[in-house]
Amino acid sequence: MNRMFASIASGAIIIVMLVPILNSSCIFSTKTNQCDMYDIRCAPGQVCAAKQAVCINIGGCGDGVVGPGEACDDGNVLNGDNCSSNCTTEKLCGNGILDLGEQCDTGIGDSRGCNHDCTFVRCGDGYANTIAGEDCDDRGQITSVCNGYLCTKPDCGDSFYNPLAGEACDKGGDADDCNGDRNSSGIGNCKKPACGDGYYNPAYTPPGLDAKPEQCDTAGNSQTCNGVDNLTGKGNCQVPVCGDGYCNSMYTPAGLEAKPEKCDTGENTSACNGNDNANGKGNCQLPACGDGYYNSTYTPAGAEAKPEKCDAGGNSPLCNGNVNADGKGNCQLPACGDGYHNPAYVPPGAKAQPEQCDTAGNSTSCNGNDNADGKGNCQFSVCGDGYYNPADDEQCDQTAPNPNVPCGAKTCSMCKCS
Repeated sequence: MNRMFASIASGAIIIVMLVPILNSSCIFSTKTNQCDMYDIRCAPGQVCAAKQAVCINIGGCGDGVVGPGEACDDGNVLNGDNCSSNCTTEKLCGNGILDLGEQCDTGIGDSRGCNHDCTFVRCGDGYANTIAGEDCDDRGQITSVCNGYLCTKPDCGDSFYNPLAGEACDKGGDADDCNGDRNSSGIGNCKKPACGDGYYNPAYTPPGLDAKPEQCDTAGNSQTCNGVDNLTGKGNCQVPVCGDGYCNSMYTPAGLEAKPEKCDTGENTSACNGNDNANGKGNCQLPACGDGYYNSTYTPAGAEAKPEKCDAGGNSPLCNGNVNADGKGNCQLPACGDGYHNPAYVPPGAKAQPEQCDTAGNSTSCNGNDNADGKGNCQFSVCGDGYYNPADDEQCDQTAPNPNVPCGAKTCSMCKCS
């Protein structure tokens, strides 16, 4: 019995010894009661997380207490709920983890689809994400520096009309009613076109019946371009040419003897020379007999002047120059007796010589033009010159005009037979 007791006692002792073990097991089970509902048992040294059916190290991340080395502890080991799974970071946009309340998080700041504040990129959100191609973002408003919901900076030629950026139009390029963006100086860009605005717009035709599409525009007259001061439109913003109907005082026509335009009526007129003189002499100048430009519509000054028949820039064998004040014979085809002394002209006739004078007929000082062989024609009157000049009191000169009054060679007054 004593032995049984002893056995029992021994058994009791065993029981007693087991109790601490069971109690220890129970203590462990007690600490994992929160996991029992999920049929989870934690290993020795672990406990259930405070707010999640998962085992964690005792005193570790997830027990709901911010311990040494932890930045946060929300009672679980999940990401995206304001505290990371290792309790090292709180909610932090840019940590590469999609935390609660974040739309995106690439962990690299701005990206093509995500802003640095962890919101989706959206034009109009007020943030200019340059990585996503935005130049600006004024929350969808058109401003002087941003094209509303395009989120691009105003740029003439971008096809977006932004009046706050100073644009009057924007067709994405040159159009008949809008200047595009091909002028590096910016003058005239995205403005309503006008000849003389300094912007060359080949799609634009200035007003005026005779106007043509712009060939140039230098913001005024220049050697290479007509400005805008011709109401008919003729020659406006065209490459200048003498005879284009546009007077461009900055332009000098081609030709060694050309001068800057003084006029341009599109053709010869009584007030202006046209453009048909190859050397440039007199082109688009105010006409004058002797300017070297033949203008048949121009009549030189002088009571007896007639429209030009020629103009060689001075006296020539084929043309009278401009040295006769009364206009008689000026810029006319020369003839002895025309009243114009042209020393370069030789009247017809075998014995003719260059004119020494021309008084439009016989005079006391000059022979007229009525001697067929040319002898003495338009020469100073001299007895014995072979030209009978009754205006110089001659009664004869070698050949008597009257057979009954023979003439000798020595005198032209009291004619006697020799």
